[in-house]
Amino acid sequence: MARGHLVLAVAFSIGLLHCPAVAQRVKYPVLQEEPRCGRHEIGVNLFSWIKTNNAGHYGSDQFFLNGLQYKLHCGKNAWRVGVDLFPKRYVFGASLGPGGDYPTPHSYQAGSVRDARFRVGFQRSFGKGKVKPFAGMDVGFRYITEEYDFEGAADFVYNPSWGTIRKTTEQPFVAPLVGINYRPTEHWSVTVEATFYAISSRSKTDRTERSYIYPEERTHSYSQNENGLLLDPLRMGAVSYHF
Repeated sequence: MARGHLVLAVAFSIGLLHCPAVAQRVKYPVLQEEPRCGRHEIGVNLFSWIKTNNAGHYGSDQFFLNGLQYKLHCGKNAWRVGVDLFPKRYVFGASLGPGGDYPTPHSYQAGSVRDARFRVGFQRSFGKGKVKPFAGMDVGFRYITEEYDFEGAADFVYNPSWGTIRKTTEQPFVAPLVGINYRPTEHWSVTVEATFYAISSRSKTDRTERSYIYPEERTHSYSQNENGLLLDPLRMGAVSYHF
């Protein structure tokens, strides 16, 4: 009888030691495959590197802590919604002050631009493991406000001018996207994403100015409609929490 009790005790101990290993093998595929629907993800955009147009000067800029996103996962698919904010102040050239008798050529712009983007879309992940590429599509709306002071004197006609330009731009867009998600734990992940935009743009500009020849203040308003393409090499470098 004592020997039988000993055998049962040893078997029970081996079973206890074996249970965590079994649980770990079961949990790991759940973490990697995300088979069930209803998993949530909330993320903060830590860093962006995007193409910009400030007062007609095209280039690229970096932004930090500039967006939020939410995703609803169902297996390898996910619905997504997010908002990005890209505020920027800039100065091009050196101001000689309003007055008009500038040397030629002379150019100066100083102001700010606020770029807000609202998006909703869908993505699908590929592969297995902690590192997964994904591709998807967003549709959304971009609203840009820009205001800057300027001074200018062209070398081909001597009529220096100075004043303020205010511009608002509305851009609905369709945006294919690709990215990579790295998920080292069950609850935390890091994502990088590039986005390509097809944009329909409508802008309105109010230009208030004076010039050397016409010192009285004048205001001109005009609108512009155009379509275009835009690539953001790193629209999002984000950290997310899954639950």
